[in-house]
Amino acid sequence: MPLVAVDPALDHFARLGLPRRWSLDSGALQDAFVSRAKEVHPDKYSDAPPNVQARARTHSSLINEAHHVLKDPLRRAAYLSKLAGFDLDGAGDAGGAPTPSQTFLLEMMERRDAAESLHDDAEREALLDEVLRERGVIFQGAVTALDAGESAAAAEALVVVRYLDRFVEALEEALDGV
Repeated sequence: MPLVAVDPALDHFARLGLPRRWSLDSGALQDAFVSRAKEVHPDKYSDAPPNVQARARTHSSLINEAHHVLKDPLRRAAYLSKLAGFDLDGAGDAGGAPTPSQTFLLEMMERRDAAESLHDDAEREALLDEVLRERGVIFQGAVTALDAGESAAAAEALVVVRYLDRFVEALEEALDGV
């Protein structure tokens, strides 16, 4: 069975034959992954010439990467933002992550200072619950913006989600005694 050349222009959605949107059915994602992975699995080409074997490994690797990104809701959202021109891992005005407002950054500093002064685990857990609820609302706003094609608003919200995720990690470490 011939194996076509790898198309570097395909995004993760196209590679798995899925629509480019945040809202994906997890079963359809898994089915697409399994189907594509079977088609190009390197074991299927073990008797093929070395160049075909290498192509199968490349296809397989790219399909695994696509599945890894798309199965995670936050990674999928960040990837969609990147496809829309907002690289959340980048910096600068030209397609980098949007800078949160000064107000938000000051609020985060105040929250971190307040969290450090907490000595009671019940207070930390209450703060953690509050931040997780806030994160959920903001993430849902990002998802809504992505599905509506409002990429800039989605990217701004996703940057805030990342800040909140780091704060959640710090709170969890304090609760674990790290």
